[in-house]
Amino acid sequence: DRAARDRLFGTINQAANEGLPLICDGRERVPERGFFVGPTVFDSVTPDRALFQEELFGPVVALVEPATLSEAIDWLNQLPFGNGATIFTGSGAAAREFARRMTCGMIGINVGVPAPMAVFPFCGWGDSFFGDLHVQGMEGVQFFTRQKVVLSRWDQGYVRRQGW
Repeated sequence: DRAARDRLFGTINQAANEGLPLICDGRERVPERGFFVGPTVFDSVTPDRALFQEELFGPVVALVEPATLSEAIDWLNQLPFGNGATIFTGSGAAAREFARRMTCGMIGINVGVPAPMAVFPFCGWGDSFFGDLHVQGMEGVQFFTRQKVVLSRWDQGYVRRQGW
């Protein structure tokens, strides 16, 4: 809707005005009719930036460069949101550490968006969660548990092509 598009354009404008490198501008080449936002990519984003700290729900990517996996996890776990997080890796050890340490409800390993099938709960944590319980899946019955979904794919051809 118009409010969502305007909110995303405002976030893009703010980040661009702060001087963050804009690799792909989603404000360009959008249809005049409708409320579309194109793919937007910012580079060299740091954890102190508003762009890093917001949960956008739009096609806006903030590229960050942590020195280590542990630093990346620490940065993300300091945020108030806990919807989902994804790691692309050829390392089972890195995948296990990521899944174990991340404080969010949905974990993706080598998948773009960790949105599982309907039989699993769509389970954001922290400020990403609204309501009393996650009504899908077993959470509808076991609503006092704190569940974590780990969705993982290990396509060896893809991993080799990436040089991992």
